[in-house]
Amino acid sequence: MTSSNAFRPSSLSFLRNGPFWIYEIGNILQSLGYFLPSLWLPSFAISIGLPAFTGPLSLALLYLAYCFGAIVLGSLVDRFHVAVPLMISTTGSVVSVFIFWGLTTGQAMLYIFALLFGFFAGGFAATWSGCATSVKAANSSNGNHVDTSLVLMLLAAGRGVGAVIAGPLSERLLDAGSDWPASYAYGSDYGILIVFSGVSAMLGGTACVGKLLKLL
Repeated sequence: MTSSNAFRPSSLSFLRNGPFWIYEIGNILQSLGYFLPSLWLPSFAISIGLPAFTGPLSLALLYLAYCFGAIVLGSLVDRFHVAVPLMISTTGSVVSVFIFWGLTTGQAMLYIFALLFGFFAGGFAATWSGCATSVKAANSSNGNHVDTSLVLMLLAAGRGVGAVIAGPLSERLLDAGSDWPASYAYGSDYGILIVFSGVSAMLGGTACVGKLLKLL
């Protein structure tokens, strides 16, 4: 066996470096609000007086858009630095939440929100391969071998943190939102939850800031 084909143990040194944590922290923060629409859209639709079928239909559109978002953003990861598709995902998610969900007064706005959020937020996980590649490249200069599958596993675990916290956290937000003074959907019991979801989506773009600061 030649030295080039010899087994190279994976190094965990990337856990001590900034690039991995920039991606991981953004991933966890984004996941805190990522699951909220799929949890609460049906009850939200009923709470603002929309027909009962509106919630399930908006969820169907949400998941349909997830598929297309993953394909498109995944293809962008193959062509550009991962910060580019992350910026697109973050921007689209923020706009969809603050404008289309927050200003929802009828079915059309809610369906548009579901499609946009599904496309942009749903495609966020498709950037993980680019994050793993970036982490590997950042550590290769030090002669450390990084197993990208390990990085992907840790990113998936980070999203799992958001999945676990999202349920009980959103219930707390709903309790706090009952006295929220605002108009449109912001004025409903879901107002604070909508704002939190938008802020969470915004914080998912930490890698974009890291790229601007030349930390990636």
